[in-house]
Amino acid sequence: MQVGDLVDGQLPLDLCSPAYFEFGRLWKMRGIMRIAEFGSAPMAEIAALESRLASSIPEQYRIWLRATGGGKLEKEIDVPFPGIYGTLAEFMTPKEITGFYRSGFGEWIPPHYFPVSAGAGGSVCIELGGNDRGAVYWADFYGGAEIVGDDDEYCEQIMSRQADDWNSFLRIIDSIPIPDF
Repeated sequence: MQVGDLVDGQLPLDLCSPAYFEFGRLWKMRGIMRIAEFGSAPMAEIAALESRLASSIPEQYRIWLRATGGGKLEKEIDVPFPGIYGTLAEFMTPKEITGFYRSGFGEWIPPHYFPVSAGAGGSVCIELGGNDRGAVYWADFYGGAEIVGDDDEYCEQIMSRQADDWNSFLRIIDSIPIPDF
């Protein structure tokens, strides 16, 4: 079984299915995420996140989050988006997302996106509404410092679309060579 086989929507929606958790295990063993995993995300934490967002999370991300629980990257990787500077260090747990949403640098992220990563220079975010629901964006905190300054207002200008959906984003991440350092 390959990680990509499951990423393309082949996961069953039955959260108790062994294939569901096999997806999380394989993705982490790929070497991007450390093996000491967070475990699956409890449904209560996902429900609390959705309550905080006042929206359900897109199904592809829900499947991934439920299977993996988020996780720290074994090695930080450069953001794989052309012309954008930053690093990915962690995909946050539902509790971490709930805490980060609309606080700190997260205040610069418009409320119809929610952040799912931590690292330097920005955050991977997912669109919550409209025709672009589920699309993956990069919130550029470096650019935000220049545009927003000290204001704690959100700013659409820091957002740049990177993938049509979570599964497309995972394929981008999965194609990144893992650094040897």
